[in-house]
Amino acid sequence: MDKVEYLRQWRKSHPEYQHEWHKSHPGYQREWHKNHPEYSRKYYRKNRIRILEHCRKYFQAHKEQALLKHKEYRRRHVIGTGNPPRVIYGLNKKAYPPDNLCPYCKRQARLLYHHWDDMDYNDGIWLCVGCHNKVHKLVQSTEPDRTAIIRNLY
Repeated sequence: MDKVEYLRQWRKSHPEYQHEWHKSHPGYQREWHKNHPEYSRKYYRKNRIRILEHCRKYFQAHKEQALLKHKEYRRRHVIGTGNPPRVIYGLNKKAYPPDNLCPYCKRQARLLYHHWDDMDYNDGIWLCVGCHNKVHKLVQSTEPDRTAIIRNLY
């Protein structure tokens, strides 16, 4: 038995020490991997199949949680549906309207996130494709006064 396997088994048999150590060193492992990316890449290449198998098993065991987490991630960080999708970290879009209803025309359709300001992606609204196109035409043709644009939609 090599040293790594020995330590792994020891940690399993002594969980009280593992928890104490992790309490006193929050985020240590994450920080270490950030500071040693070459080791992380090497480890991943060497253990790729084992890591992917672990991820598959976790996903199968926690499928609903993983899908909710993925959906929330996309809601918060992804703008548009391009290929690949445009990802903006730190973005916190408003919640997706229930039942895919456009708040202005009340049609049930696929909604797009329209942001008013290119410098602040958090400031926006969900619109169906038709309303989204109308807003873009109104913004290009007139002074971008938000309330006037929304009044002119319908």
